Amino acid sequence: MSRKLFRQEAVDHQKSYWNGRVILLRGVSSLVISACCLAFLAAAIAILCCFNFTQRIDVDGEVTAPGV
Repeated sequence: MSRKLFRQEAVDHQKSYWNGRVILLRGVSSLVISACCLAFLAAAIAILCCFNFTQRIDVDGEVTAPGV
């Protein structure tokens, strides 16, 4: 008595379950990605080199609230 627990179609489906159609999607060109990265890097370097963010000055005196 060798009855199979599952139908042959179900067994075959489980064997080929991970084998499906390959779908290749065209993404953004690596040249475009590289150009954007280089442009961002150049802009960041230009901002850091060309702009002054803080300036330190020394002053004498004390800070008081207005009206005091």
